Amino acid sequence: MGTFDCALLAVVLLSTGPEDDGVLLRSGKFISGSIHLDESTKDGFIVRPWGSEGAVFIRWSQLTSAEIDRVTNKPAPTARPAVDLVDGIRVHTISRTVVGVLVREDVDRLSIKTGDSRTPVVVPKSALLSREDRVAIPETEAYGPEERVERRAARLDPKDIQGAIDLAGTAAR
Repeated sequence: MGTFDCALLAVVLLSTGPEDDGVLLRSGKFISGSIHLDESTKDGFIVRPWGSEGAVFIRWSQLTSAEIDRVTNKPAPTARPAVDLVDGIRVHTISRTVVGVLVREDVDRLSIKTGDSRTPVVVPKSALLSREDRVAIPETEAYGPEERVERRAARLDPKDIQGAIDLAGTAAR
């Protein structure tokens, strides 16, 4: 999946954003907004319409049984980690510090993939002052934006809708 395809997917998926959340009443009217369930209120729940500071109280009797099931079984949003981490390497020489993912280790040199280029940086072992293996580093230190989208697309299950939405968000950013 190319960068353009991911960006197009992002536009399509993100255009169906939170505005599509809401409830469908028995009357056929759709009230869009964020749903707030409160266990202390047994008669219904509150919908806070988008673009308004008000709230609408919806009685359970105003919904079909299918809509009640959809509203009550709605999964809670999962918190996304602030930064995706990968196992990497950090090496120090007299003139620089290289942080990335170890691609290849030869007898006399290390090839380290960094976020600056698709081509690994070659560091001679004779120039090393120190070396830290298996360091948790941000994915951005090792891969560029297009590579991060490609990596996620490669391991994405075709039936994983939430994964596709997350991938679209990553591609859009």
